[in-house]
Amino acid sequence: MKQTINESSNYINATFIFINASLIYKNKASVYRFLLDKNNFGSKEKEVCNKETVTYLLTNFISFYKEV
Repeated sequence: MKQTINESSNYINATFIFINASLIYKNKASVYRFLLDKNNFGSKEKEVCNKETVTYLLTNFISFYKEV
Protein backbone atom coordinates (compact mmCIF):
# COMPACT_ATOMS: atom_id res chain seq x y z
CA MET A 1 0.00 0.00 0.00
CA LYS A 2 2.80 2.41 0.91
CA GLN A 3 4.55 1.85 -2.42
CA THR A 4 1.34 2.55 -4.39
CA ILE A 5 0.75 5.87 -2.60
CA ASN A 6 4.35 6.90 -3.25
CA GLU A 7 4.07 6.03 -6.96
CA SER A 8 0.84 8.04 -7.19
CA SER A 9 2.59 11.02 -5.60
CA ASN A 10 5.43 10.76 -8.10
CA TYR A 11 2.94 10.71 -10.98
CA ILE A 12 1.11 13.78 -9.62
CA ASN A 13 4.41 15.63 -9.18
CA ALA A 14 5.43 14.81 -12.76
CA THR A 15 2.07 16.14 -13.99
CA PHE A 16 2.53 19.43 -12.16
CA ILE A 17 6.06 19.79 -13.54
CA PHE A 18 4.65 19.33 -17.07
CA ILE A 19 1.94 21.95 -16.45
CA ASN A 20 4.55 24.35 -15.06
CA ALA A 21 6.77 23.83 -18.12
CA SER A 22 3.78 24.54 -20.39
CA LEU A 23 3.06 27.81 -18.61
CA ILE A 24 6.72 28.86 -18.86
CA TYR A 25 6.58 28.16 -22.64
CA LYS A 26 3.39 30.21 -22.94
CA ASN A 27 5.01 33.13 -21.08
CA LYS A 28 8.06 33.03 -23.37
CA ALA A 29 5.79 33.01 -26.43
CA SER A 30 3.87 36.02 -25.08
CA VAL A 31 7.08 37.98 -24.47
CA TYR A 32 8.32 37.02 -27.95
CA ARG A 33 5.06 38.23 -29.51
CA PHE A 34 5.27 41.50 -27.55
CA LEU A 35 8.79 42.07 -28.89
CA LEU A 36 7.59 41.43 -32.45
CA ASP A 37 4.75 43.93 -32.02
CA LYS A 38 7.12 46.45 -30.47
CA ASN A 39 9.46 46.18 -33.49
CA ASN A 40 6.58 46.53 -35.99
CA PHE A 41 7.06 43.00 -37.30
CA GLY A 42 3.61 41.95 -36.13
CA SER A 43 1.47 43.85 -38.62
CA LYS A 44 0.65 40.77 -40.75
CA GLU A 45 0.74 38.34 -37.88
CA LYS A 46 -1.47 35.25 -37.84
CA GLU A 47 -2.05 32.96 -34.90
CA VAL A 48 -2.65 29.28 -35.43
CA CYS A 49 -4.09 27.53 -32.40
CA ASN A 50 -4.27 23.80 -31.82
CA LYS A 51 -6.90 23.64 -29.07
CA GLU A 52 -5.92 20.14 -27.99
CA THR A 53 -2.39 21.12 -27.00
CA VAL A 54 -2.96 24.89 -26.64
CA THR A 55 0.08 25.89 -28.66
CA TYR A 56 0.43 28.98 -30.79
CA LEU A 57 2.47 29.45 -33.92
CA LEU A 58 3.35 32.93 -35.11
CA THR A 59 3.56 32.97 -38.89
CA ASN A 60 4.50 36.59 -39.50
CA PHE A 61 8.17 35.76 -40.12
CA ILE A 62 7.13 33.90 -43.27
CA SER A 63 5.39 36.99 -44.66
CA PHE A 64 8.30 39.17 -43.51
CA TYR A 65 10.86 37.16 -45.48
CA LYS A 66 8.63 37.09 -48.57
CA GLU A 67 8.57 40.90 -48.59
CA VAL A 68 12.36 41.28 -48.31
